[in-house]
Amino acid sequence: MSVFPGFGGWINQNIQQPPKAESRRSENVKSEKDTNNEEGLNYEEEEMKRQHELWKATEKKHPWYDAPPKVKVTTKKGLCHMNIELTLGLTPDGVYELFTNPSNGSLFFDMDMNGRPLLATKSRKVLKKDGPRQIVRLKKAVAWDFLWWSGDFPIHLIVDVNKKDLTAKYKKEKMMFMKVFEGNWKIEPLYVDSGQEENLEVRIHVGVACTFSGSINPHVEEPHEVESKNPASNSVWAVDPKYYDLAEVKKESKLWRAAEKKHPWYDAPAKVKVTTKKGLCHLNIEFKLGLPPEAVYEMFTNPNNFPFFKEDKDGRQRLENKSTKVLKKDGPRQTTKVEKALSWNFLGCSGDIPIHLIIHENHKNLTAKYTTKKMMLMKVFEGSWKVEPDYVDQERLCKSRLPKSREEYKRCSGGQGKVGSKVSMEQIFQPSSLLNLPPVSWIIRGITIRTTKILLEDLRKAGSSLRKV
Repeated sequence: MSVFPGFGGWINQNIQQPPKAESRRSENVKSEKDTNNEEGLNYEEEEMKRQHELWKATEKKHPWYDAPPKVKVTTKKGLCHMNIELTLGLTPDGVYELFTNPSNGSLFFDMDMNGRPLLATKSRKVLKKDGPRQIVRLKKAVAWDFLWWSGDFPIHLIVDVNKKDLTAKYKKEKMMFMKVFEGNWKIEPLYVDSGQEENLEVRIHVGVACTFSGSINPHVEEPHEVESKNPASNSVWAVDPKYYDLAEVKKESKLWRAAEKKHPWYDAPAKVKVTTKKGLCHLNIEFKLGLPPEAVYEMFTNPNNFPFFKEDKDGRQRLENKSTKVLKKDGPRQTTKVEKALSWNFLGCSGDIPIHLIIHENHKNLTAKYTTKKMMLMKVFEGSWKVEPDYVDQERLCKSRLPKSREEYKRCSGGQGKVGSKVSMEQIFQPSSLLNLPPVSWIIRGITIRTTKILLEDLRKAGSSLRKV
């Protein structure tokens, strides 16, 4: 997906015309060329054609290289600012058309695994027109995929464009996971040749300000090719698909979605048993989720940082995955180095507690053990989890004999039985030596236990949301 929203041709198949008072277009259908001229684009057609021909001729002899954009990211008071600069080997007016013309199609964005463009325009409506300025309401959609689920994040933007100076400002009207999402862009000519002919290149300045309620595209490190033979993907696999039947799990997820519409499933809160011995605090946790085991396993490892956890008042996920790197892979066993961040707020102050984990995963039996050698406030922090199938319809559909495997369950239920997940977790922690004395140790234990319960509740609610997708 593009590093900035709404660019690359603002695709649209159903353009809504502005009211007659706001538009002087003829009611007769006209060519795109005539329409562009009527809207007063700031260029001479012949000169634009000449520049285009120069680029085409040069490309055959000496292909032009467009360097990747320069992206500078800063964060202040919960707002993330992205300042972006890039150059493109096209005329300024041509690039402006790519950004704004809704009839450009979907050639500018990659397709996801379901053949959808990663960014598509659903509708476009001109609200106001005043000379070269135009106020436009856009509805766009960003495609997402999570295991066998897929969908779109709708983005509703109000864009103020100026066709004379090739600038635009935009802000969100409505957008999932975002409290603030706004920005601007400007296109300027850049004279790339100083010889006999002058080729116009375009320099683009983009400013974006946004407050994140959930992270969609975090930094994820791919395993080395020798270590992973995954299909081409921009994501790290949470569960290697060679160790389960993806088509069968897709069917199971469809059963959950269909059943959720008629009889919504209720996931009970997790049962947490706490014991303390010799300074070590043990949490034994059990709960069930109405999702297939592979989905729940991904929710725990979450290498692609899907927004499973709620955001705090500053718009940050309570637990975010900052980076994932596969260190070793041996069949179903995988050792992963993970950096996570746990957000905190205290008396008006806020920040993140970095958590560096080494996770030993087994993708065949859906188990994992984790340890850390570096974590703020903790001397010991380790644990494990195991995800097992829960045959939730076995008593109703398998009356003669209760199944012992998913294959048996499929046969006795006629392929209509939903498969949920039974989760067993253990977490062991001990505060750092200087903090492991009452009453400080009591406070740290209390906060850790409470935070664990809050994160488990977030996962429970995330599972309910996924069943409705």
